Amino acid sequence: MFTLKLFHLYLIALIPIIAGIILFVYSKGRVTIKEWIFGSVAAIICAGVMHICSIAGMTSDTETWSGFVTKAVNEPWWKARWKEDDYVKVPSGKDSNGFTTYRKVYVGWHYEYRTHEERWFLETDLGQSIDVSQEFANNVSSNFGKWVAQPWNRNHYFKGDVNKYISVNTTKWQQPVTRLMSFENRAKAAPSKFSFKKVPEDAPVFEYPKNRNAFASDRLLGTAKKTFDLFEFDKMNSRLGPIKFVNVIIIGFGDQPQSIVDLQRSKWYGGKDPLRPAWVSVFGWSQEGVDQLLLAVMESSEMSTSVLPEIESIISERYTMVDWDSMTKQIDIEMPTWSWIVMICFILISQGGYYFWSWYNDFRN
Repeated sequence: MFTLKLFHLYLIALIPIIAGIILFVYSKGRVTIKEWIFGSVAAIICAGVMHICSIAGMTSDTETWSGFVTKAVNEPWWKARWKEDDYVKVPSGKDSNGFTTYRKVYVGWHYEYRTHEERWFLETDLGQSIDVSQEFANNVSSNFGKWVAQPWNRNHYFKGDVNKYISVNTTKWQQPVTRLMSFENRAKAAPSKFSFKKVPEDAPVFEYPKNRNAFASDRLLGTAKKTFDLFEFDKMNSRLGPIKFVNVIIIGFGDQPQSIVDLQRSKWYGGKDPLRPAWVSVFGWSQEGVDQLLLAVMESSEMSTSVLPEIESIISERYTMVDWDSMTKQIDIEMPTWSWIVMICFILISQGGYYFWSWYNDFRN
């Protein structure tokens, strides 16, 4: 089966370039060399823009990073005050057209004020500052340690508390957190290379977890929501994420057939072919070996929170992610059919119109 690749864009761009050469040679001066050069450059630029847009649109993806809250911060209410100069415009004469001109004259100054409301937020080891409620911040602080006053230097301070209050994690208590990050996923643009199937619109599969709540992820799906404790599961991910670059997701499919698991893998562009025991599958972008160990644990254990320590141990000791950069650099982007239709139509209309104009204009004279 023929698969359209990105470099074919430039082959399409050659069509109007060659057509322009033919017109230049046989038009007896109706199409000039400058017009041909301009049209050729425009065709190449069109292919280049389509190339860039295709890569950005087809490979754009998000991934979840996991970490921990490092401190809770309370910035109390305060008011700022600063001076603003006052000016008025007064006539200064006439310009050459007889219109009145003006100049600014300083007449004094006044105070401006700005109120800053109280703020509660959490800082994380992922570089985030996440606003939270007072209740949530106090709950985290109760596990970290007491609030400590810290001098707070602010520009234009006028009124309010001179300190802010920080509760640093001194107890090693773990408050997991997630952060969504963008990355280029070339595997999405080459489904045939990884045997990804086309997923029907009505297939009973799950969307990739959005994790919109930074403190409670969506990584337990289906029946797994009922058998695993989300807080403990997120803590496991936050311990593994920074050192193993892994994002563990568990889906409970209930009595769905294996074919649905295959569709789920394709839906998420989820790595190499899944291993297939009777009732459980594991797939991901890992080196060979760790999947078999995870399967052995999951087949022999009850699927509940109690199995998490063993899963974490296997991933921590044995998991090695594939060399993503090396693997994806070898992937050729597979262009969808619609993009070729758009490209060909645009080339025909724009280049055809341009050379029609070149044929009938009078620049040659």
